[in-house]
Amino acid sequence: MTMPADVAVGHAQDVLDAGPHFRLHPLGGSVLTECLMDGEVTVATMPSG
Repeated sequence: MTMPADVAVGHAQDVLDAGPHFRLHPLGGSVLTECLMDGEVTVATMPSG
């Protein structure tokens, strides 16, 4: 599912309750952030092209 950041922030608890982890990727951006339920956060640069 894709949603605007303000919606994700406004419904953060619902997002966390719905799944074990989630990923954030800004439209037009090259950074992927993965958030796991155990609190581990991974940030990576996505290759272009």
